[in-house]
Amino acid sequence: MSSPRPRWAGRVPRWKIAKLYANDAAGILDEDLIDEVGHSFLARCESILTATAAHRGNVTCPQCARVIVHDIMSRPKLIRCECAWEIAWRDYHKSYRRKQLHAGGMEPFIREFMDQFPKAQTPRRKMIAIDTLIHRLHGEALQGGGRPGAINFIGGRPHEILAFLDTLAYGENTTPALCENLESWRKKLNKHDPHTGTDTNERVI
Repeated sequence: MSSPRPRWAGRVPRWKIAKLYANDAAGILDEDLIDEVGHSFLARCESILTATAAHRGNVTCPQCARVIVHDIMSRPKLIRCECAWEIAWRDYHKSYRRKQLHAGGMEPFIREFMDQFPKAQTPRRKMIAIDTLIHRLHGEALQGGGRPGAINFIGGRPHEILAFLDTLAYGENTTPALCENLESWRKKLNKHDPHTGTDTNERVI
């Protein structure tokens, strides 16, 4: 019996996010869509952190969730867990290579979203958590200096995603509540948050 290969959550489709914002602008509270988009972002965040950790030498076993420490610099041939799961390192690396699964400088707000969204008790608070993540991705993209980190989360090509984020931030679908959240986010970012760039040293994965 072969060991299961790691599975990575896909990027969130732009049309779902656009529909979410259009609904919000129209005063439609689609709880199912809010949950679907939010949990899709959560799954993607988890995949990004898992792949990034593996690239740094800490592979999470997809069978039992144990962390398997390995020396990435020694190019290990086999990753083996106590539960008997195993995989050739080249195959594990191939499973996430070129799939936009690096965290880079976005790790702080990835972890913030993973902490805040599950705690949100109402659809409105969930929407605010999603919107805050979107604004953080937009802010990171506006810093320039390479491929936008938003491509790790949202489906599409870089120029399509940048245009899409601009539409969400400044378009007709921005409601007063989300505008207020944007201003709050900007103030917090300028005052407390130094993590607006992406670490280009990790773009090899």
